[in-house]
Amino acid sequence: MEKESRHSLQAVVDFYLAIATVRHDGVKEHSVRVATLAAKAAVKLKLDARAAYVAGILHDVGKIALPCHLFDGHEITDEEYADVKNHVRLGFEVLKGKYLFTGLVAGFHHALGKSGYGLSIKDFPEDLSLDTVKKILDIAALIAICDYADAATTRSTIIKNGATGTSLREALEKKYPNSILEIDTVLKLI
Repeated sequence: MEKESRHSLQAVVDFYLAIATVRHDGVKEHSVRVATLAAKAAVKLKLDARAAYVAGILHDVGKIALPCHLFDGHEITDEEYADVKNHVRLGFEVLKGKYLFTGLVAGFHHALGKSGYGLSIKDFPEDLSLDTVKKILDIAALIAICDYADAATTRSTIIKNGATGTSLREALEKKYPNSILEIDTVLKLI
């Protein structure tokens, strides 16, 4: 990543955190926890920790375009949940022009689990290398697991479209059956 690009991405991160503090402080705190956990797990998994951190911070950037009441801690209705699900597409749209990698992670972080939503394989630009696609999907899977784990351990509301299980491990393994190593790594860190 070029120095100018790194600097401008940091400015986007700083701006997002400032806006999230004003609009959705809980979303900001969640984003920071997800980013921190993802970066620590990425080190253990020999993935790009900086990419994991930035993607973790920005994974919910699309939420700043949504009404504040959707994130006030009440049990949301199915109609409200349909609105919340738009945050992944909104995040992708906001980031794709200048930060395609992070935009794709934001767009895929809910698409990887069973009954997921968000982008599909059709949303990948055709000119991306297979190595880049793999890196995006690896980071998106890690963000998805950290996102779910944080929501399950910090929210008092029901996680919509969540996997049921007797433990967090069981729920994660049902939702992300192809990511057992990542689940093990994340659970050891929390």
